[in-house]
Amino acid sequence: MTRGAIYGNFKNRDDLFLALAAIRGAPIISRFEPGMSFAEAMRAYAEAVIAAVPQRRAAVIGALSFHAYTLTHPEIRAQVLASTGDIYRIAATMLVANYSADELPMPAETLVRVIHGLADGLLQQRFLTPELHDDEVIYAAFAALAGERLVRKPGQPKQAR
Repeated sequence: MTRGAIYGNFKNRDDLFLALAAIRGAPIISRFEPGMSFAEAMRAYAEAVIAAVPQRRAAVIGALSFHAYTLTHPEIRAQVLASTGDIYRIAATMLVANYSADELPMPAETLVRVIHGLADGLLQQRFLTPELHDDEVIYAAFAALAGERLVRKPGQPKQAR
């Protein structure tokens, strides 16, 4: 495709960047079944984060470039803030609909932000140091969020699932 053919579908470069970010950086959605405990839901989310590794790894340079662009362009940052806020509100509503406040480790509005930050941070560390951030670390992080403990110490064999 020519540059004109690509840009002909967008108002400007910012719209093109936002469209790419929406595709490559779409929220990680986990398998959820009604009646799942919060710990089961966190395990399912850990599985979804692990499943997202190949696609996210392929897009990591573009994602980092988009983050840098967003930090230096207030108009784009405002759009990212609005769309991320919308996603957080939807996710918090889903949490409140499925779990009582006693089942959650913190208010739903805070929890969705923590989950997002945890997932993104774990993915970044997985790309940089996969030897230190294997699947077991991702499972352990989300288990801890659900109030569970990792029973394997570093260097021990992985437990069967």
